[in-house]
Amino acid sequence: MKPVFSFILLLMFTSIACAAERTNILLIVSEDNGPELGCYGDPYARTPHLDRLATDGVRFENAFVPYSVCSPSRACFLTGLPPQQNGQIGLATHKFALYRPDTPNVVTLLKARSYRTGLIGKLHVNPESAFPFDSHAIPSSNFQRKESPADYASEAARFIGESGDKPWFLSVNLPDAHLPFVRQAHGQPVKPLTADEVKPLPWMGVDSPRIREQVANYYNCLERLDHSVGLLLDVLEKSGEADRTLVCYIGDHGAQFSRGKGSVYEGALRIPLIVRWPGITKAGSVRKELVSTLDLLPTWLAAGGAAGSIELPGRDLRPLLGNDRDVPWRRYIFGFTTGSFPGNCFIQHSVRDERFKLISSVRPNTENLIAHSYLDESHPYFVISGAKASDCKDLAPQVRAAWDRWLLPPKYELYDLQSDPNEWHDLADDPQHAAVKNRLIASLVAGQNEMHDPFLDPANVEAFVAEQLSRRDLSYRKEKDFRWSYLDTFPAWRARPIMPARGLCAHRGAMSTHPENTIPAFKEAIRLGAQMIEFDVQLTKDGALVLMHDATVDRTTNGKGKVADLTLAELKALDAGSKLDAKFAGTRIPTFEEALAVFPKNVWLNCHLKGGADVGVATAKVIAQTGRAHQAFLAATADAAKAAKAEVPDILICNMERQGSSMVYAEETIAMKAQFIQLLGKGEVPVDAVTLLKTAGVRVNYYHDESPEGLRRQWKAGVDFPLVNDLAKAVPIAREFGIEPVK
Repeated sequence: MKPVFSFILLLMFTSIACAAERTNILLIVSEDNGPELGCYGDPYARTPHLDRLATDGVRFENAFVPYSVCSPSRACFLTGLPPQQNGQIGLATHKFALYRPDTPNVVTLLKARSYRTGLIGKLHVNPESAFPFDSHAIPSSNFQRKESPADYASEAARFIGESGDKPWFLSVNLPDAHLPFVRQAHGQPVKPLTADEVKPLPWMGVDSPRIREQVANYYNCLERLDHSVGLLLDVLEKSGEADRTLVCYIGDHGAQFSRGKGSVYEGALRIPLIVRWPGITKAGSVRKELVSTLDLLPTWLAAGGAAGSIELPGRDLRPLLGNDRDVPWRRYIFGFTTGSFPGNCFIQHSVRDERFKLISSVRPNTENLIAHSYLDESHPYFVISGAKASDCKDLAPQVRAAWDRWLLPPKYELYDLQSDPNEWHDLADDPQHAAVKNRLIASLVAGQNEMHDPFLDPANVEAFVAEQLSRRDLSYRKEKDFRWSYLDTFPAWRARPIMPARGLCAHRGAMSTHPENTIPAFKEAIRLGAQMIEFDVQLTKDGALVLMHDATVDRTTNGKGKVADLTLAELKALDAGSKLDAKFAGTRIPTFEEALAVFPKNVWLNCHLKGGADVGVATAKVIAQTGRAHQAFLAATADAAKAAKAEVPDILICNMERQGSSMVYAEETIAMKAQFIQLLGKGEVPVDAVTLLKTAGVRVNYYHDESPEGLRRQWKAGVDFPLVNDLAKAVPIAREFGIEPVK
């Protein structure tokens, strides 16, 4: 018994030691403010306490939220998941919620590590029961500022004192700088700024005495916020816990001015982020990498001794907190909005790199209700800090054009943030930027695929928008058990396999090493991780669907004659492998159904029809019956596609009407509403045609140039799936573009 007792004692002491070594975490969250702070170079901000925190820690120059409205933004950093993955795609006060109440989050994950958890201020994520804080004080939003900065500090002191020797996580959610922009509350600021002392934020584009009054009081809110932060840091210092406490300060999203909160412009998504972690951070550092609030939870878990305990899309920030200036980091950052409630419903996505920014509107040239809430006084939910007609008498032409674009957005917008940081000049139609645009479109689609974004599916978009617009009267707020339908339909959609955004199409399987259009060729393509597999479908004399490229069997088998003149039994008697290599002797011509049984459900199936309407209808029926409609598409002529869609309306189509690379071919593909096109050529890729197709949401296949330079050229130009015969040789080139084999 003695060894066992000693072992138990060892476990107890180890547990106590680990608890003592764990880092406390203080998260300070402000409302509705971007990086308008002194430490970020703002000329009007009076924020000495936050400036000091930046001096003592690390300031992130390019920090972003995934969604620029309160509830979705908070759900993101609490769960570590983007809105499309966690479900909180609108305001909690409008009954938007997480898909699952058991979604792992910072509270449940740290409590499992013996942390004590506390919240001061509002939560604003549904359901609140998903976040079982041990302590919750001042649960209201406090937008009228009835509770003072001292009240928040007092509650923080109480929580820290009651935590004893346990490590703790405390989130303090302050009300400033949310509307109304309260000029002075509880004596703060001592000397408020006036309209004569400020100018509007540069990305607003509008200036008037009324606007300047709003802006002045916004800065007064920020000064009061800074006072609150100072009190909290003083409490932490007096508690004796400062040296073992990780402090993170963030704004939950940008300010509520025109082209800010609720949009996907920089003024909405870019936030302040300051981190002080004693012993870890290099004091006074400034990092320029693209970071997200999704990176906070992995960092907190690392602080709690649980690094890597759960798979998350964000990244642990620790490599950016020290002296290392050459840290491999992400290239792209993503944004998203639904408008947050029915009165402002409009769906947009964004993606940016260190220089360029793309905005995508899934329902282009329709009314953007978010923009109207800032620019149209007749809007039922007009924002007081927006622009009234009386404010807009002397708008610059670039501002007027930008506002018109915001009110009725095109499919894509493109901005050069280096030369145009306030996003006034749209370059989406500039031929000189076509390659950049196509690259960002491909990156956006890849990002959406990675997070399994339901808004990739037009059917989900239309259903969501229709329900939102039907409830613009907000009557649901009085319905006790009301539940948005997306909370059920989106998880069901997300349960489907994730399809590749781009990659390699194995032409007739791995045909350079295996008999084309056969099961061995398909299995090898699957083993090598092809993102798409192409094969040819024909009808036999007795109406079976078989896979064969040529009209006759002569070239690839030991038989003779036309496929259409032979029965399935006659075709099955042929050897389809020996002509390539004796080791494949006995390989048979597969039926379409036999091939489908081999294919995984997470790769595209490029069904090249060798025939007309009859082949199209028969193939479409099998696809629907076998549950492959999400991945299999018909590469067909217009007539065959039309016949197939008449039989199976949801069948996916790749236009093969006039293989080539002309603009006419691209325009016809868009007109027929095909999901794919196959371009044909060698040498330079027709960037203008590819750009037009990508703008319309058409995926681009390309045949035939599988040289390394050809593949690189195709992906750089925006091609999604080059067709290749030698898949094994093409895989390393794909990896250069971040395209990993499908597992």
